[in-house]
Amino acid sequence: AVHSPAEVPDEYVRPYEANEWTDRRKTYAGMISAVDEGIQNVTDALKSKGMWNDTLVIFTTDNGGPTESCGVQGSSNFPLRGGKCTVWQGGTTGDGFLSGPALSKIGILTADESDAANVAAAGSIAVVAGGYRHTQKKRAADY
Repeated sequence: AVHSPAEVPDEYVRPYEANEWTDRRKTYAGMISAVDEGIQNVTDALKSKGMWNDTLVIFTTDNGGPTESCGVQGSSNFPLRGGKCTVWQGGTTGDGFLSGPALSKIGILTADESDAANVAAAGSIAVVAGGYRHTQKKRAADY
């Protein structure tokens, strides 16, 4: 969720001042804290409007973390090789998740259901939106 340019109000960096991190890492930590607060604000607003029980929260990424391939970043995609700015799996794979009460409509989603998480997530989103889920396992290439 956080991305360059690395900028955040000072109030989000202050909790990390005592850490022996670089200023850049402290800024990124503050950026993550700002995202956390923003998601909490959205969650609270949905709850106060009675909309939370029908909500599916989706977090995804477009690439793995930046490693030495994009200049010194201090991140790692271990055990995957490479990172952002590369064609290796560490550059094309990233973490993501689905959350929220609407997940109860789809049950448990496991990594084994598809060899591509976005394909699996797409089916889950369809179910939450009122569609149906295929019971036959398919490979990402089948879609």
